[in-house]
Amino acid sequence: MSTLNAPKTISRRSDRREDRVMTAYARAVDYADKNRQVVYLAAGALLVLLLGIVGYALLQNRNAANAQVLLGQALPLYEQGEYRAALDGSGDAPGLLEIADEYGGTKAGNLARFYAADALYRLGEHEEALRWFEAFDVDDNIVGASALAGQAAIHE
Repeated sequence: MSTLNAPKTISRRSDRREDRVMTAYARAVDYADKNRQVVYLAAGALLVLLLGIVGYALLQNRNAANAQVLLGQALPLYEQGEYRAALDGSGDAPGLLEIADEYGGTKAGNLARFYAADALYRLGEHEEALRWFEAFDVDDNIVGASALAGQAAIHE
């Protein structure tokens, strides 16, 4: 006798599971039918939320790229020891203070806070430097340690 064409038996557990799924599906369809306006409003709200999240992420990426470019323009002045020009900017390029204010939520904007604080410290404006050092989001790296050292030097 061959078992190739044997009738398949379905367990009662599988029947119950399938019955529950079908019941839940039927209830959901019935609810959607009776409350069409609520379902459309919820779907619309979810769509607006998703579009907002995607838009915010795209805006943050664009801001991060802009901040990186602007910081790259301001850092040569800082490295040459022209701290006031690096802080205030030159020509059409914004300075470290403006970059830190406008793009503070990005990594480059946060780094601009550190450089602005250090430039202010070197110019002898210790209270303002301390404010920027404290605004800097400290990471576990050498720049974070330098920011903490800058705060300690001002408090000293």
